[in-house]
Amino acid sequence: MEHSARTNEAPRIPALIHGAHGAAALELRPARTADLPALADILRDLWHTDAPAGAYAHLEGLHDVLCCLDRSTHHLVATLDGAPVGVCCGCTGAPAPAGPWHAEAERAARALSGLDPEAAARWDAYRRAAEDINRALIAQAGLAGAAEVVLLAVGAAARGKGIGRELLGRMEALLAQGGAAHAFLCTDTDCDWPFYERLGLARVAAHRRGPRDLAALPTEMYVYRVPLAARDRA
Repeated sequence: MEHSARTNEAPRIPALIHGAHGAAALELRPARTADLPALADILRDLWHTDAPAGAYAHLEGLHDVLCCLDRSTHHLVATLDGAPVGVCCGCTGAPAPAGPWHAEAERAARALSGLDPEAAARWDAYRRAAEDINRALIAQAGLAGAAEVVLLAVGAAARGKGIGRELLGRMEALLAQGGAAHAFLCTDTDCDWPFYERLGLARVAAHRRGPRDLAALPTEMYVYRVPLAARDRA
């Protein structure tokens, strides 16, 4: 079964990306089940390089992307010539209703535990610790209940083409159409956080890992405010 957006499905947006090997067709569209293997590999290569190699690392990336999709009311996949190269998820602020992504995320979690129980326990502990800190930072910034950009990821081979800007700009528009005046996103020093600085986003909360924090957490974690008024992304 193909799953797509739950609410306010985004239209397909075609464009051309010009690179060293000529033009490639860029399209932004809602996520599909068939995209999951490619999206799992993107997240694996970005943020799961410390996971046990092979099938487990892919599955941990899959669980990560499924959890983001499950939290979201909107999701977009960027494809180049039909191949998924990036993803962006967002939530209007109201809790997303449970849907098919939720069942798939739970299935992936069980598979992780069956494949490598110790690694799965470490991943679960990391997720819970990061969520606790992010929740405190969001409250500190006064953004609890606001719209959120849940995930923005672009594969290494597709970077430098403006795809992240396109995905984020389209997600901003979708969240604004849902009535939000502003949103936020969580990032950290394990991510390309300078990207958001270059876009002019304001950092509104930060946490530096301390001796009582889980050692696997990033050195610093941030919350950025995302204004949803039209902004120049040239």
